[in-house]
Amino acid sequence: MAEKLSSQVHKVFDERRDAVVKVRATDSLGIRFGSGFFSDPTGTIYTHAGIVLKAQDVKVIFGGKELPARVLVADQRSGIAILKVDASTPFIPVGDSQKVNIATPVMMIGYPEDLEACPSFGIVAGLDRKYLGQYFSTTHFRANLPVQRGQGGAPILNMKGESIGILVGRIDEGAACHILPMQAAEKVRMDLARFGELRPG
Repeated sequence: MAEKLSSQVHKVFDERRDAVVKVRATDSLGIRFGSGFFSDPTGTIYTHAGIVLKAQDVKVIFGGKELPARVLVADQRSGIAILKVDASTPFIPVGDSQKVNIATPVMMIGYPEDLEACPSFGIVAGLDRKYLGQYFSTTHFRANLPVQRGQGGAPILNMKGESIGILVGRIDEGAACHILPMQAAEKVRMDLARFGELRPG
């Protein structure tokens, strides 16, 4: 069983890592690094809002290239941002986050600071509406998935290699994390496409 699971994690990592990017944003405080991923073949990227919120210059690095990126939206409420680069790109298909439950196995591909893209593996441990007295805008997945600095905004994948969420917060100094479900992220993207602005529920 362990060997079969390891083989599947390796397969998903090989298939999806080219669609994961390193995000570098420059603001008045210096340079911030994070991770992100292409959600379609036309250069649309999901990442963490905190990386680019006040950025004056944003670049994405992937496949040995560095491209300028436009910030289409940085939504503090959901914790995500949507960027755009002018390129044809690999992408990660969106999975059904409504099928995710406690004990669902998940993996992440992200860029720790100054390192190459790497995978992490864990399981969903909870479906949280609040944490430490603070309520979320929607239910978040809590996963026993180790997180390093620079991996904020990374895709969370099911074992089919579909994105089911986005890393938006570390817990206990990176021992676990909170994940925004893709259903909530797609609501942000669809609002932007349909109305040109966000329309929170």
